[in-house]
Amino acid sequence: MPAQSDFTDVETFIDSNITRSFLLTYFDNNKNTATLLSRFNYYSKYDRFEVVLKNYYSSSVTKLNENLYRDFDNVKLTAGYNLNEKLNISANYFGQFFSDDRTFQLKGSSSSMGYISTRYEDLINGAQLYNIVNAGYKAESQYDELNKGPSVSGEFSIYNLNISDFLVDGQLKLGYETIDPRKKSLIYSRIYFDKPFDNNLARNEFDGTYSRIRKDFYFPADNNTISQFGVKNNIEKRIENIFKFYNRFDYTISKSMYVVFNINPDYRRITKENTYIPVAVNLQPGIYDTDIQELSFAGDIALNFQFPKFDYQFKAYYRERDEKHFLLNKNRISQNFVSIIENNESAKNNHSSIFKLNSNLYYNINLMNRVELSGSASILKYDTQSEINYDDRDELGYMVYIAHRFNNLRNLILVTSVDLN
Repeated sequence: MPAQSDFTDVETFIDSNITRSFLLTYFDNNKNTATLLSRFNYYSKYDRFEVVLKNYYSSSVTKLNENLYRDFDNVKLTAGYNLNEKLNISANYFGQFFSDDRTFQLKGSSSSMGYISTRYEDLINGAQLYNIVNAGYKAESQYDELNKGPSVSGEFSIYNLNISDFLVDGQLKLGYETIDPRKKSLIYSRIYFDKPFDNNLARNEFDGTYSRIRKDFYFPADNNTISQFGVKNNIEKRIENIFKFYNRFDYTISKSMYVVFNINPDYRRITKENTYIPVAVNLQPGIYDTDIQELSFAGDIALNFQFPKFDYQFKAYYRERDEKHFLLNKNRISQNFVSIIENNESAKNNHSSIFKLNSNLYYNINLMNRVELSGSASILKYDTQSEINYDDRDELGYMVYIAHRFNNLRNLILVTSVDLN
């Protein structure tokens, strides 16, 4: 049974360029839940004109003492005109509609946007160019608050670009919305390259991204906010900065031996600022601005041997992660509680590391019989600043796996194994 639809699945379908018409429907009903999923795609083309209509509908019901439902509907309509083989211009409508009566209530929130789009695609010296620019007007309803305003976005991508034997992909996505009093913005950049060395005995692969996403959203105001500011809903401005890259280096030492080295650093920073923060001298605020910073580094190295009768791999892996929590904009709350809140936030700080060693041996007795031997050991450390936090721990783990695999090369595979840990 497929899970209730997530946004990644929806966006992949809605943004796809499918040139056929179909209707797919899935329904499941059991004792505890009921689920309905539907995908509709209509495509028509006449001369240089084309029309596309897409709909993604998802509905689920949880059967408890009372039935709780969640509905999610996406629709997109496009009427386009191909100016030539490379350039297309289109008028579009995109709508999202939610309704929910579970604990996490969406309260019938919706989003509708009409926009003009231009798309340019080309192939230059084997490199594929893809550029798109959207500009339109958006209306969005959330918690009974209706906001309207302009929205612009663009994507500029190039794939399979060859620069001095470097195979390069690049992407830049930009977006900005002003739906007063809220704003949204997006910066996303990616660079990927692949380079062989030394007559293909060595190879390096790099994939790096940077993104900055701002989202302003409503949440129900507490009683103090309502009494001081006379509003029903507060607004949280959330800005997330992410920088990460992945690098893989392969080197062939000989016909039977090669090494693989991977590194993967990751930095994230999330700031949360509230439009309304009630001030009370004798009451500790439940709402304040925060800053979360997370830095992690992971890497591994693997040595591989391949011989006619057996394969062997030895791998070492290490990952370290540090997370810090801070109070932002101290002047927005009563100074009587600044130290208390700072201590509460710092108590969430944590630092962890893990080190693993793995070893795998496969010995082929003959075509039908193979012996497998694997062993692993790990050391995990988790620390926090708080002396009363019982989550602090150091753990040592190990496992040994021994197996015999029989394959009659026709219709039978039999594995006999023993685990020790």
